[in-house]
Amino acid sequence: MLLYRMRKSMKAIIIVVCVAFVATLLYTGFGIPQGPAGPPSVVAKVNGQKITREEFNNMLTNYLRQQEQNGVNVSADQRLKLENDVLDSLIEYNLIVQEAKRQHFKVSRAELDKQYNKIVKQFPDKDAFRQQLKQMGLSERKFRALLEEDQVYTKFGEKVRKVKVSAKDIADAYTQVRARHILIKAEAGKEKAAEADAKAVLAKVKAGEDFAALAKKYSQDPGTKDKGGDLGFFGQGQMVPEFEKAAFALKKNEVSNLVKSDYGYHIIQVVDRKEAKGKDFAKQKADLEKQVKEKKGQEAYQQLVSDLKAKAKLEIKDQSIEAYRLWQSGKLKEAIAKYQETIKEYAASSQLPYLHYGLAQVYKQNKQPAKELEHLKEAVKYNAGDASLELSLATALKEQKKEKEALTHFAKAGEIWPRDWQTHMTLYNTYQQLKLADKAKAEEKVLMSIQQEYMERQKAAQEATEKAKTEEKAKEKTQKSETKKK
Repeated sequence: MLLYRMRKSMKAIIIVVCVAFVATLLYTGFGIPQGPAGPPSVVAKVNGQKITREEFNNMLTNYLRQQEQNGVNVSADQRLKLENDVLDSLIEYNLIVQEAKRQHFKVSRAELDKQYNKIVKQFPDKDAFRQQLKQMGLSERKFRALLEEDQVYTKFGEKVRKVKVSAKDIADAYTQVRARHILIKAEAGKEKAAEADAKAVLAKVKAGEDFAALAKKYSQDPGTKDKGGDLGFFGQGQMVPEFEKAAFALKKNEVSNLVKSDYGYHIIQVVDRKEAKGKDFAKQKADLEKQVKEKKGQEAYQQLVSDLKAKAKLEIKDQSIEAYRLWQSGKLKEAIAKYQETIKEYAASSQLPYLHYGLAQVYKQNKQPAKELEHLKEAVKYNAGDASLELSLATALKEQKKEKEALTHFAKAGEIWPRDWQTHMTLYNTYQQLKLADKAKAEEKVLMSIQQEYMERQKAAQEATEKAKTEEKAKEKTQKSETKKK
């Protein structure tokens, strides 16, 4: 998941180790005013437990800074999704901690001391650590309490993920089938006709006609029909459930009855099976067991989170995220109203350009191009330093046949993010479509330059990794030699 690594140390560790981010909340405009002119100090409540603006901003700012350090530009779309994901992660954190406490789950004093000392060692000395806590308005006691909560979250999650797997689970993870199929699509309102056509084809298969030839003639799956319906080998979890269940129940050369899925009606024939036996299976068994445990452990954890969310009382106080969720759930009229309301209330907030951007996207989906353009212009007006906003405005202008104006914003996007691959690929494709050969050629050169830089970075990273491995092996060899001497 997007923020999995960050969720491993959500509060205390982020507060202290990532102090540079916390101390500079004005970074990327997150020094957000409170009260009537800006977002509330509480982003959400989870069963009455507050998620503060400070927690939310710390985590969001930390992630954005990491992306910046990695040379990645976060687009307006990604930013809106990220805000929503950060809140989801903090909700999950609170739900898990609350459940752990309900079950009276605790971490040992020894574990807590170990983690505490690990953090202290990241500072020049203990006085520097204490000084940092003082600047953050934290006592050592309060910090230990936050750290303990963080450890409860981590350790309880590990406990939930610790599951047993059966021999069948491991065998199923290895087993694969090679199948081919004939698909008859079932369009809305034409299901009965599609089923009748599929039954007619199935009758031909049952009568002994060549399956591959029938697939080439009748199948409506463009990806496999020319290959006689051949899907190749696949394991469990790779196909839609209905298809998978039917395919794995078939013996070699056996043909299914009609199988209904969201794609339509399938006729399936298994032409080969890779069973869980033999030397290859024995060789992979240990790794498969580990993979299955990880997969089932994560499924158990996600199921717990899902169950806790279903029972929880969740209150979203941040209206911008509430508007985004309305948009994503397809409630366009409600989303428009919520965005309009939020724009008025958050008038002095740095979120303003992204509120206008979100509203523009809702209007686009609602087929109101004039309104879309109006709010994209507002978004750019309030944040002219975001190339993704310039690109969105340029694209909307182009779609509305305002090409001359669009070109100005396309060029501006390239200036703001001069080394961003996606931005310049968009510019290249746009100039190609507009038959602006000189501009397209210039963008092609930029893309080649960016690609060359990327390859050089990859090479340097690979060399650094190899060097580290060599040094580690040499260190291990020296340690073994010294052990033998003793």
